[in-house]
Amino acid sequence: KMQYECMFVSLFNHYGATVLLIVSVQLIYLLWMYLLAAQFSFTRAFRYITVAVPSYLTAFGTMSSTATVPVSIDAAIKNTHNVELSQLAMPIMANVHLLGDSISTPILALVTVGFFGGCLPLFSSYCSFVFYFCTTMFAVSGIPGGGILVMIPILISQLGFTADMVSVITALYFLMDSFGTAANVMGDGALVIMVNKILKKIGIAD
Repeated sequence: KMQYECMFVSLFNHYGATVLLIVSVQLIYLLWMYLLAAQFSFTRAFRYITVAVPSYLTAFGTMSSTATVPVSIDAAIKNTHNVELSQLAMPIMANVHLLGDSISTPILALVTVGFFGGCLPLFSSYCSFVFYFCTTMFAVSGIPGGGILVMIPILISQLGFTADMVSVITALYFLMDSFGTAANVMGDGALVIMVNKILKKIGIAD
């Protein structure tokens, strides 16, 4: 539909650099998380990432953190060797640890306001938006498009989004949702490794 209405090329021309920035920030952040989980051992981090790649690809294809839970649990078990923690933590984090959305939505909102309004929002207004964004994200389900659907009222009330702006950011979100969902799941894999190591240090896990 977007291609038929000649919207796709227009969006790519105006937001191509933004999309590249968002994906780059997601990948850099994921690399940092896995290095932190591996205690800055590049060899160990590479091994963790290799094990977690199937969950990344599954999330990319399904656009759903929830649908990827079986694959992410399997990767977490291989990386932590803690079956109980993996089976408990991965389904929970599929709905509360939304790394991709937390990077993509604020950047897309900022660029959209600048594009339509010609200037960036006030710092106080953007801080207010970020506060409501962070609290609202806990209500998001790990399903395709879940993030942007619950954020629309916040975008309208905090950043003054019009109907046209909502249409544009929604279209962009769905186009990028595969990258965001894959980042969510990959981030879950790093986080569960960190949690497992903390539990070992305090003597809760073997």
